Amino acid sequence: MSTTVPSTDIKGIKLPAIEKFGGAPGKYSVFMAAIKRQFWVIPEAFSTFHAKIAFLSVHLTDSTALWFSDLMDSEEGVPTNYAKFLYSFQNHFADSSYQYRPSNRNGNYPQQTSIHYNPPPASRNHETNIPSYYPDTNLQPGAPMEIYAVQIRPRGPLSFEEKNRRMQNGLCLYCGSEGHIVKECRICPHALKAKPQK
Repeated sequence: MSTTVPSTDIKGIKLPAIEKFGGAPGKYSVFMAAIKRQFWVIPEAFSTFHAKIAFLSVHLTDSTALWFSDLMDSEEGVPTNYAKFLYSFQNHFADSSYQYRPSNRNGNYPQQTSIHYNPPPASRNHETNIPSYYPDTNLQPGAPMEIYAVQIRPRGPLSFEEKNRRMQNGLCLYCGSEGHIVKECRICPHALKAKPQK
């Protein structure tokens, strides 16, 4: 097929050369805009569908040139209608879904190690509604926590000598502090306060 590319020099105005199209979907719009500009500037050179298709085909390279070659070798051949040709060309090279975009893949799709991972609704709700702040303690600032060893781990009975020593010195028989007896001891559990001091 011999085609002559029309001159891009019109009455002293030189048009820029069109960059060949290799099939990158991102460059499709720019390429087609340049082709349409040529058709508009030199309408008499592109009065037939064959001339338009031939002009577009000489600006194809790489995968687009192979696609056009396969189209010529097919049973149907190259469409004689420019609109049908352009429709087929757009379907093959203008779809942006053919382009790999890593920023879209990482931002829009969950990255999971399991193919069918679907946690139960309660688990999903727990994972998404985690509070951002956990208080360290429930105590108000400045109020120390009081822990009494006697209440946590009850002691065994007092020996006879220890009991006599506490009674002689006026000490509490439960905690060993002075100034009060078991009934008034604030550390002693309530059940023990009812029993008489022996």
